[in-house]
Amino acid sequence: MNRRSSNASTGRIGWATFGLVTLGVILVLTLAPGSPDDDRWGSCFFLCERSLADFVRNIILFVPFGLALRMTGLSLRAAIIIGVVVSGAIEIAQMGIPGRFSSFSDVVSNPFGTACGAFLPRIWDRFRVVSGRTAGRWAIAAFSFFAIAVAVTGYLVQPIHTSDSPYYGQWTANLGYMGWYRGRVLEATLDGSVDLPSTILENTSEVKSLLTAGAEIRINALGGPPVNRLSPLFSISDGNQVEILVIGPDGPDLVVRRRTRGFALGLDQPFLRFQGQFRDIGVGDSIAFSLSGLQPNICIAFNAQEFCNQGFSAGVGWSLLLFSETFPASLKIALSSIWLAVLVFPSALLATRGGRHYLIAAVLGVGLVLVAVPPLVALKPISTAEALGVFVGFVLGFMGATMLNRAQSGQTIRAE
Repeated sequence: MNRRSSNASTGRIGWATFGLVTLGVILVLTLAPGSPDDDRWGSCFFLCERSLADFVRNIILFVPFGLALRMTGLSLRAAIIIGVVVSGAIEIAQMGIPGRFSSFSDVVSNPFGTACGAFLPRIWDRFRVVSGRTAGRWAIAAFSFFAIAVAVTGYLVQPIHTSDSPYYGQWTANLGYMGWYRGRVLEATLDGSVDLPSTILENTSEVKSLLTAGAEIRINALGGPPVNRLSPLFSISDGNQVEILVIGPDGPDLVVRRRTRGFALGLDQPFLRFQGQFRDIGVGDSIAFSLSGLQPNICIAFNAQEFCNQGFSAGVGWSLLLFSETFPASLKIALSSIWLAVLVFPSALLATRGGRHYLIAAVLGVGLVLVAVPPLVALKPISTAEALGVFVGFVLGFMGATMLNRAQSGQTIRAE
């Protein structure tokens, strides 16, 4: 066996091992028992809570599996067929697992993700030889995608109040899918004079207008026993039991969650968390809370503490696909940085392949987008950690392009 055959065989074994690992991850994530509360979404297919986010996550989950199948030497058709079989087996198995449910969207998204992964080698074979003006044009396309992604993120994380159904105020409601905070609300007002009672809000139109304008919500309450999950102190829902606003403790933390445009489209949604605000609140202790302003200049006061200029930045885009109440702050910071690095990487790689002028233009263009676009779509400026993620994305793109240039030069020399 010559060296080339030996390397090919080793590579296929490596990809087969990677495929088994990705399959194991898929089985753990899809077949582990879930929360019984998840069953309430089982009959929903599209444009319902998190359905679009779930669809995209499933595609991403199966992409590495499809790539591994293709790189082991299987044909494109064989890889897709295996993806369909694995997906079907998972959906059948989920029927008997508590907290899991089968859905037609999973039957579509899982094989589609496998197919996307199986197509990656063909796409890579085309892009790895792109250089010069062709690479520059693709860099412009990648940069345009980055700019659109930042703008769309700002649009999707904005609160929405478009429901035609009447709103209901809810004081320490026991909603079933969240915890029950056994404190007591004494008063809830909007804009200083509009009462928010624990019943149907007869002035729903006025409430919607004031919430949209960022009017101040003020709540006076008495504390209850500690809770270990998000539990509403005050909330607003519409007549279809669609959550509009939730304010309450999650363990020792204070959480403020508002229905966003992205959530209305079936994506996930980020929310604001303020650590430790309920840590010293005991039964019967006074709670004075206020919320005012619009993203990204939200102000929140909790007893003697005030937090202003609160909101989301461009790096929060990942949370539209997957956001969990259990994510620690450090993980959220890391994911925001990684998200921006991933968005910047294609522009950096292709611009470097295109030449120095394209690379300089990409650096200036990305910087301009991150400075000029956030204020236009109500996003905060990116943090230092997110700026570092952008820098890392450029470095990795430059290094990747350099490696491709060297490999291509080596092939040219051998051909001569």
